[in-house]
Amino acid sequence: MANLPRPVILDSKLRTPRDCKILANANAGTGRRPLLITRKCEADKEYTKRREELLSAGAEIACIDGSAEARDWRSIVHALDAEEKQASLMVEGGATVITSLLRAHAAGIVSINTLIITIGKTMLGKDGVGYEGIPLDSFRHYRTEEFGQDTVIAFVRKD
Repeated sequence: MANLPRPVILDSKLRTPRDCKILANANAGTGRRPLLITRKCEADKEYTKRREELLSAGAEIACIDGSAEARDWRSIVHALDAEEKQASLMVEGGATVITSLLRAHAAGIVSINTLIITIGKTMLGKDGVGYEGIPLDSFRHYRTEEFGQDTVIAFVRKD
């Protein structure tokens, strides 16, 4: 199981269901224990209840500063360093998460060596995935493949 990636979920309000598959897999020994990264909200009774339920269901929770945005990559990377000493991370998300990650890369907050984007036939979110104004000149196209209804595009960092 050491070769399996550890799931990390950006969950600013702890809305992850306690009976979700990712927790069930961890409890069954077929997946690693997920790390939920959330904003600090200890004063909120509902948050405290959800936090306790998720902890008892097997999740690990790391809190970032309450004033930080849910996609504040500097705080997220700090939480990962404290919890995992991450050298590699796979990020899945929609337009907001991917765009914020690319902006963090452009600002030097995170370093992306390989960028793999999967595009489904249906784009989710208001505008789908957008890259306008985000410099991608540090990447070169590596490969594009079709898998069923998805198109997977791989980029690698130029050296």
